[in-house]
Amino acid sequence: MNTVIDILGPGNTVLAEALDSREVVMPFVLRTLSAAVRSRLRPRDITVRPVPLVGPNDPDAPAPVLPLSQLTYRKAHYAYLYIAVQVRGDVVYRHHHRVGEAVDPGLASWLERNPRAERAVAFTVRRVEQSLASTRSLASAPARSPRSSRSLLRFRRAPAVEGAADIEPNPQRPAEFRIRRIAEPPAPLAKRGQFVHVTEFDPADSSCVEPIPAGPTRPVAALVAETVARELCRTRQFSREVEEGGFLLGHVYRDSLAPERHLAVVTEAVQAEQSGASLLHFVFTGDSFEAVKRYLHHHDGRLLGWYHTHLFPATASFGLSSVDVPLHFTTFRIPWQLAGLVNIAPRTGERVLRFYARQGNAMVRCAHDVVPAGTDPVRMADAEEPSHSKEPSHSEEPS
Repeated sequence: MNTVIDILGPGNTVLAEALDSREVVMPFVLRTLSAAVRSRLRPRDITVRPVPLVGPNDPDAPAPVLPLSQLTYRKAHYAYLYIAVQVRGDVVYRHHHRVGEAVDPGLASWLERNPRAERAVAFTVRRVEQSLASTRSLASAPARSPRSSRSLLRFRRAPAVEGAADIEPNPQRPAEFRIRRIAEPPAPLAKRGQFVHVTEFDPADSSCVEPIPAGPTRPVAALVAETVARELCRTRQFSREVEEGGFLLGHVYRDSLAPERHLAVVTEAVQAEQSGASLLHFVFTGDSFEAVKRYLHHHDGRLLGWYHTHLFPATASFGLSSVDVPLHFTTFRIPWQLAGLVNIAPRTGERVLRFYARQGNAMVRCAHDVVPAGTDPVRMADAEEPSHSKEPSHSEEPS
């Protein structure tokens, strides 16, 4: 089975049939990968598989009109495209993207140079039995036999939440209660401790990751305990088949040198319980949050955010995916909460650890330091010992 794209005109008339999906996604892939990989990449190095919605935790289908090509996605049976890139035997990238995100640059390029473009109004994605050698090409490329869908789409379904019940509100009767968010108390003032950064785990040492500018331009600076960095970057056993993740715990302060910035001190990274995962995504359940709240009840610290893995090497141009960002925005609503990302290269197992936080309507890379064991990550602005508050109640923290 192969994946092709049809360009449609008014009345669903077919203007271009069976375009090679590998060539359509090529412009998007080129923007995602590092320069070293881009110089060697050919369409035959790309595998494309359409993926339908597999559960209620998945995001909505792609937007009806794409911003670049201005085409509508018709017969949207598939919500995602799984894209894998293998160059000279090495898997250098594999992830899923919403259909519109992946195909829009390539479709816009096709429209620019095709005389029939002015009649194009929509496109559709479908699977065919034929060889890709017989599909229409955007630029000549040899066919490649794809791997089976079964081998690409392993997943672990999120377990059912026990004790849950659906409540249908009566639209004719106003609710007898209301839910409101309790204002987050300001974090105490502190400044970065006097310690030498442990460079062993510094992602800036990798040529594929851009350096993060110093100073208060980033909303959050992560101060990561050396034990946590060592575990996430070296010793923790992560699956090579499905994404995994969990919660970041620790303490948060306002930077006394720039009070608009927060210092997030990460002291633990606990694995999420009762989660769902696949090669394509990672999801929490309500039970995942209940378990971490029970853990925090007996341990010092609070919920600083989450982390998960991507099963492909890190690149400067691609961090959190179009699925990760909405998950963070809807689940971890406090501005200083972090999203940790561990990229794992499939062949070598090499890992890169990065952190992100919200800045307005976007997620941006955070500068982070690895704090040596036995060293204080921060010094209180009033020279007093920090008083760490326990994890707030369910009404205070989103879950």
